[in-house]
Amino acid sequence: MTGGNKIRAEAWGSAGERRAALFIRLKGYTIAAHHLRTLVGEIDLVATRRSTVPIVEVKARANLDQ
Repeated sequence: MTGGNKIRAEAWGSAGERRAALFIRLKGYTIAAHHLRTLVGEIDLVATRRSTVPIVEVKARANLDQ
């Protein structure tokens, strides 16, 4: 991936994460963490609502064919 394409892909991924976080908040959850780094990788979003704690991996795509 070239420099320009990588920047566009990162921007697209960030926009997807923002949309996912908005969707989750609209469902009544609170975003507890984002870009949480662990020993084995990164978790995009961690949300909470009462005793429920969903761990969310966001995959943003330009269209449904990908």
